Amino acid sequence: MQNQGPAVAGGVVLRFYLPPVAASFVSATTGCQYGGGLSVVCAVGELAANATATRTIVLRVNKAGGLSVAVFARSNQTDAQPDDNLARAVTAIKR
Repeated sequence: MQNQGPAVAGGVVLRFYLPPVAASFVSATTGCQYGGGLSVVCAVGELAANATATRTIVLRVNKAGGLSVAVFARSNQTDAQPDDNLARAVTAIKR
């Protein structure tokens, strides 16, 4: 993710939403926690303007087909552009 500024963002948190049937959680970057449900929460902390942060989650695919994962970013500050805080990736899985 990237803080597009213009100021430092504090208390940044990423929440990954996992597919309910298509995959199982395996692991995640340090600072991320799997709650046993359908999400992984990653504390990023402070992020300077124009800085980026990367967090990785590893999933085990349970079936062929499309795999969709969404991630939502939030911080303690009011965001002038909240529409860009959600991203989704879809990957085709073949067996």
